[in-house]
Amino acid sequence: MIVIPTEKRFDWRHAPVMLFSIVLINILVFFVYQSGDNEKYEQAYQIYFEENFLELEWPFFQQYLTEKNDLASLEQFQAMYDQQQTDELIINIISRLDFYRYIRFEDAPYQFFVASGNLDWFEQREIIYNLIKSSSFISLGLTPSDIKPVHFLSYQFLHGDILHLIGNLFFLVICGFAVEAAIGHWRFLGFYLLCGIAGGLLHTVFNLKESMPLVGASGSISGVMAMYLGLFRLKKIEFFYWFFIFVGYFRAPALLILVFYIGKECYQFFSDVNSNVAFMAHTGGFISGSLLMAAAYFINPKIFNQDYIKQDQTIDPIQEKLAIVYDFMGNYQFEAAKKALERVIDEFGLNFDLSVLRYNLAKIDKGPEFEQRTKALLTTKNVSTHEIRQLKQIWLDNPEQHKKLSEDAILKIGFNFMKLKNPRYAAMICDQLFEAKCDDASLYILARKISNTFESMNDLNQKKKYDMIAQQLMDDNY
Repeated sequence: MIVIPTEKRFDWRHAPVMLFSIVLINILVFFVYQSGDNEKYEQAYQIYFEENFLELEWPFFQQYLTEKNDLASLEQFQAMYDQQQTDELIINIISRLDFYRYIRFEDAPYQFFVASGNLDWFEQREIIYNLIKSSSFISLGLTPSDIKPVHFLSYQFLHGDILHLIGNLFFLVICGFAVEAAIGHWRFLGFYLLCGIAGGLLHTVFNLKESMPLVGASGSISGVMAMYLGLFRLKKIEFFYWFFIFVGYFRAPALLILVFYIGKECYQFFSDVNSNVAFMAHTGGFISGSLLMAAAYFINPKIFNQDYIKQDQTIDPIQEKLAIVYDFMGNYQFEAAKKALERVIDEFGLNFDLSVLRYNLAKIDKGPEFEQRTKALLTTKNVSTHEIRQLKQIWLDNPEQHKKLSEDAILKIGFNFMKLKNPRYAAMICDQLFEAKCDDASLYILARKISNTFESMNDLNQKKKYDMIAQQLMDDNY
């Protein structure tokens, strides 16, 4: 379940300088500094797999986890081994550098490898160790069993993959701009980093023997979310929720949702023991963010921009009415949702987003109004490039509707598609109308535009084709 505070709207009068800087640093770190990590892991995995080290080391890995009393991990990895999920198991084994040190320097494992006569193991395993050790996750991630103070800062700017990065930055941007506007740029940066440190500390306390490094800004971002709620304390503010197919908005006292956040993370920590999610880092961020805001209010309430906090405290009226539509949709009451949407359109007028929502509702059962809704949407005037991309997909999804549109309507769609970088979709419409022997003079103009665009793309074959179509149209009509 996702619950996001949406009380504040983005306001360029309060430009979030530090927020954008943090986002930029995270992106640069991931795409520049961390860019070589995958190659290192792939190389280490390949050596380990080809040398069949798993069979040699598996008994010692079980022994290592047993001695650490890490029975939850032992059970999880035993299931992987039994189910032959070797790829994931190998990655976990080679990532645990303390396991390598255990088998390399403990007497019994060392004597075993000497006695086995597998001299390549010592050389190749050292190569694997050095590859993994040099990766960003290990060198700058927060490893509870091997704590280094600088890692409480550095781990906040590392991410496991692109989805991890995007997910964290989404929540950061959603909540961060309002917090920075309310408390100031430098204070926002300081509180952000302190929340990350606190999240790392709590994660470490609950995972002292863990040798897998923690990376990600989620502890810091949890703190920012708590700070957002701390701005409004017990005032009722707007939240967006998404629970499976149920979506919508509601209003609730801000700090009440903070209790929900913390309780949810603690419950998942104790109930989902095999999860890779750092629930305690999130909890530490939430707690520290709320404590920092409480301390700031107590020490000097004047640091808060009260004018900004108090302005625009009302829910967007159209969103409030649309929440009813989404509730009906979530309960599969599609006819009621249609009627509620029509009331919204009657009150606020028809815009592109409402037209898309009306089309999607009509598409569910493709009843009598579906053709009308599709035509109305496809022939929308004054659309942006982003909206044209949506229209393109709707056009491609409904080929059966093409013949039901007038030539004039299809031509308008073709000219809209010319605003896209790729003229292929406008060319498809031109071909369709040309084959249907359309005699509208505007088709000649469309063919010329397509030809000129293909020429700018240096696609001379396509340019020639549409020059010929334009010439044929000229000959036929004049």
